[in-house]
Amino acid sequence: MENASTLHDCVKLMKLAKAGKKNGYLLEGMACEGGCIAGPGTIASVNRVRKAVTEFTNRSPYKTPFDNTHIEGESLSE
Repeated sequence: MENASTLHDCVKLMKLAKAGKKNGYLLEGMACEGGCIAGPGTIASVNRVRKAVTEFTNRSPYKTPFDNTHIEGESLSE
């Protein structure tokens, strides 16, 4: 897996993929540097937000959105 974290880097990554240099890779592009938790509208420190997201994830009984009983669809674990 590879990711890019600015529009400029996303364009570079997509050009490499188009040229066949990333065949078979999972590519993730994020317009904001640092991703959603560190985007231009962020009003809290990146470290504080990252910690809060990690804690929320660890407390969640659902490992994937498909495991959530409030969402219709098949579980990935089935």
